[in-house]
Amino acid sequence: MKLFGQLTNLVGLGKKEASAEDEERERLLALAIELTDRRIAKVGSFQETLWPAIQFARIYFAEVLRSIPGPFALDDQRLPLDVFFPNPDDLTACLGRSIDVKNELPHHINRQRQRVFALLGMRLRTGQDGKMQLADHTIRSLRRTPESVRSALLKVAFESLLQGFANQNLHHEKKQEQLRSQQEMLKKSVGAHSRLPTETDDLEPDLPKSAIDPKILLYELVEDLHNPAARLRLEYDNAHIVTGKELRLPLLITQDRRQWLIGIVEFPVSMAQKALEKETHNHRFILI
Repeated sequence: MKLFGQLTNLVGLGKKEASAEDEERERLLALAIELTDRRIAKVGSFQETLWPAIQFARIYFAEVLRSIPGPFALDDQRLPLDVFFPNPDDLTACLGRSIDVKNELPHHINRQRQRVFALLGMRLRTGQDGKMQLADHTIRSLRRTPESVRSALLKVAFESLLQGFANQNLHHEKKQEQLRSQQEMLKKSVGAHSRLPTETDDLEPDLPKSAIDPKILLYELVEDLHNPAARLRLEYDNAHIVTGKELRLPLLITQDRRQWLIGIVEFPVSMAQKALEKETHNHRFILI
């Protein structure tokens, strides 16, 4: 957090006269630098280049997540539970085996909340009767309102995009570190009076310019931020239509190799507590 504080000071946060909008802008700029590469902050006027791209990505995520159907109350008898949960034990397994339920439910219990909202993910499988049915149910992001579920998912999607960019460039940094180590070894082996290869002499031909030029790194980050659909999108062409209802469950496409049909749901905290007590395995999650 000390580093994050230094970064927010660097981009201008901390001024007493700053509005809430200004503080949010500077916080997100600092976050983008922290999660990708601190060298970006060395580029002159990087804020003016980076901020519109951050806004673009976040507006996209917000609009996509706003279109998720729901909330549906899992204890509402009018809900076609036999369609959502075709097997009697599916609902209990959904709540009891989801990692987020196990990790986040105590927070809501401590605040004495009676009901919570979350993202429900499901996958299509062929049932014993040969028909396609919903299976592998899991829950993510337990929150107190549907809006806060969507906000939590936006935060995760945005940070996942930044982290994905950082991971793509990580191997370039490792190459640079290897070159530095090689240079140190050469210093020891050839002696102080011998000519040492410069850093540019040793750079491998396939090392991208962004590995040594922060300005190019900034522009590549902006390019990624302008393509948020590569990190998260909803497909309605492959949506699942719930029988007897004008309801289409969209397909969530993320970095997760599994693809989830999703909706926002609501359920009693007590229902989730009982489900956790019955299940001994907690292994289902939705990766974004």
